[in-house]
Amino acid sequence: MTMGTPGTEPTSWNGRLFMGTGTLLYGGPVRATALHAHHAFQVMVSLGSPLHLRGPRQDSAVQCQAAVIPPDALHEVTAPSPSVLLLYLDPDGLVGRRLRRELGPLVETSDWLRAGRTLWTRTPRAVPETWAQARPLAQSFVDALASPESRPQVIHPAVQRAVRFVAANLEGDIRLGAVAEHAEISPGRLTHLLPQHVGLPLRPYVAWLRLQRAVARLREGATLTESAHHAGFTDGAHLTRIFRRMFGIRPSDVMGRAEWVLPTPTDDDALAK
Repeated sequence: MTMGTPGTEPTSWNGRLFMGTGTLLYGGPVRATALHAHHAFQVMVSLGSPLHLRGPRQDSAVQCQAAVIPPDALHEVTAPSPSVLLLYLDPDGLVGRRLRRELGPLVETSDWLRAGRTLWTRTPRAVPETWAQARPLAQSFVDALASPESRPQVIHPAVQRAVRFVAANLEGDIRLGAVAEHAEISPGRLTHLLPQHVGLPLRPYVAWLRLQRAVARLREGATLTESAHHAGFTDGAHLTRIFRRMFGIRPSDVMGRAEWVLPTPTDDDALAK
């Protein structure tokens, strides 16, 4: 779920959250929100009663079973719904670029609903409970919206070195030149290879890894500041700002309310590619 503009009460997240690299999936009840926006694509699918959705240029809400909200688009949910799936997708990664290319401009609320119609036949009966259930569901939504693209089956050795270096240095200042030097490849070549293999350019890739690490520490009972420092954010305010920009909510709005499901070391940590 998403929260409203500053000064309004945040809606409660008491469902289940699956967080992967470049993707976040929420399943559970949705309450009404104020007008708000977030940087991620948001795929909204109701598992029961229709969603009530209003755009910034509408006097009244429209009802729908599914919709695709484009990045940074103002919108509000005007009535609660008992069981909804919300899939957030980084707009700067391969999946986000696929959606931009194939869905075209999503300017009006009618465009959001038109894009969502392709998801009706892929709606599950219930909210997923495990990572193994969430991943194919998220992937099926993405594939319904944009034609699948082939990804390299074997990760380039330089990308493997870069990924290990980034994971080991999240608490520090990660720059392209340093990562490329450790990966034994030119910065330009790494810039080209990284999205092909991990789905995101370096900067958003680092941001998502830091968000995952911060969430893991918050789940363990660490404070916001401790979690932020552990994940490489300057402070708790920095973590909150990045989290809110991507999802429209603060970490404190969901911790202690939602059940978080994170990938294990043996899971593919991308919910959708």
